[in-house]
Amino acid sequence: MWLSLLIVVLFVLVIGTITDFKTREVPDWLSYGGIIAGLGLRLIWSVSSWNYIPFLEGLVGFGVFFALACALYYLGQWGGGDSKALMVIGACLGINMDFNHIVLAFVINSIWIGGVYGLVWSVILAFKNWDNFKKEFQDRLLFHGIFRMLPLAFLVVLALLSFFIAVNPVIQSFIILIAVFVPAFYYLTVFIRAVEKVAMYRFVSPDKLTEGDWIAKDIIINKKRICSPRDLGISLKQISQLKKLKVKRILIKVGIPFVPALLLAYLFTLFFGNPLFWLV
Repeated sequence: MWLSLLIVVLFVLVIGTITDFKTREVPDWLSYGGIIAGLGLRLIWSVSSWNYIPFLEGLVGFGVFFALACALYYLGQWGGGDSKALMVIGACLGINMDFNHIVLAFVINSIWIGGVYGLVWSVILAFKNWDNFKKEFQDRLLFHGIFRMLPLAFLVVLALLSFFIAVNPVIQSFIILIAVFVPAFYYLTVFIRAVEKVAMYRFVSPDKLTEGDWIAKDIIINKKRICSPRDLGISLKQISQLKKLKVKRILIKVGIPFVPALLLAYLFTLFFGNPLFWLV
């Protein structure tokens, strides 16, 4: 039964990755089907073994991942498809108190693989829009003026102090790490904001809108707000209104397809397990 649950997750993530790349959407039938299949298989597992634990673990996993998915969605970090895929994983893999459980390894791998994936995707977008990106990046640095030099100054001061003041080698390494992280984080933030500005916004006609698209600016017709970024995704009713009002174009924000990152994290987990164990 466990193998069947692993296969359900793999199927959902593979199909979800394909559709996410093609249409930037994950079909509802795939997500809801995965949740039903996961909980259904766990129910059969519990009944056949006369043990309520497998089904309970699935319910807990679904509940925890549902809460996490909702938080990411309502904070505007993820789209609905990504969030539903996460719920499928929770329902199928479940959650228990075992430190060796696959779901803990998956969460850890999702964090670092998702970060690397997002950075690589952003670099590709920067090169594809190089002229606009270069100008936007420089403008943002100039806007910060002399303050942009503070992170580098922080790096130099801490690095010098770590070499001229006798401290424990471990503390010295920690100071150097912080000194590198602060300016790196600053320039990475500027980089991401510049990429977002030049590559993640585009105008589309109402005919090209799909349910859940993120509206970048308020659409106000005759002093009435039709839709806005606060809606956390446009509805079918709002799309219909825009068409009736003959709005020509709408600015939307295009996110990074994240289901592929979940697939990579899942495959890495299946083949290599929890990276924390490498440190033990």
